[in-house]
Amino acid sequence: MTSNGKHDQTLPDPTVVLDTILEHVAEEEAENGSSTEADEQWAQALHQKMTARIAVMRRQLTPLRAPITAPSPIRSKLYALHRGDLLAQIAALVASGRVQYAHQDLTRLSDADLRRLLTELSPVTKD
Repeated sequence: MTSNGKHDQTLPDPTVVLDTILEHVAEEEAENGSSTEADEQWAQALHQKMTARIAVMRRQLTPLRAPITAPSPIRSKLYALHRGDLLAQIAALVASGRVQYAHQDLTRLSDADLRRLLTELSPVTKD
């Protein structure tokens, strides 16, 4: 018999019980609580402090002098392609899984930008 008078049942771990209670209290406070001016000031100060720390860490990871290389010349066959053809080639490369690019919306890129993108992908594609 266990301490709660029931057979074959063990008491739950106290840390699990405490975590569950704290989770419920936090949810209740998030839904129905209100913040004071002091809370807002503390949150802003913490945000500024964390933003500054993140900036320091980013600077530490950034090389002092990033290598600057001249862009590759655009291949002449790319000048003959229209915008739709350029987009189709990029879409095919992405669909094949051979390349990825950071632009979310290629419609904002000029035709020259699309040609430059395809040129920079040339080491991968070897056309």
